[in-house]
Amino acid sequence: MLEFHDDVMLRLVGRQPNWMDPGTIPAGLDALVRWPELFRHLPSETTTAVRQTCSAIWYAGWAAPDRRDVADLVAELSGDIDLGEYRRRMRVRYPGVSDYSSPV
Repeated sequence: MLEFHDDVMLRLVGRQPNWMDPGTIPAGLDALVRWPELFRHLPSETTTAVRQTCSAIWYAGWAAPDRRDVADLVAELSGDIDLGEYRRRMRVRYPGVSDYSSPV
């Protein structure tokens, strides 16, 4: 799930990530529909990037992120936690995922 952060950051700088653009986001995968309270303080372009990423990673064959995943990502994007804390939380939650130095 560390790639979750990278996907959003690439979308925010106008670069399409390596996996497909989700196009239409199904309601069941739309983080904004599922947890609107998480997005109250995010700019619209950041909200869009998070929504597209949640859908895109599911289309790419990964499990859809849960509320904690999205809440931690939003907290990092809004400055409530730093990238190091975000990465620490993901490593605790997903211990089998390799740690790598994020390029973004």
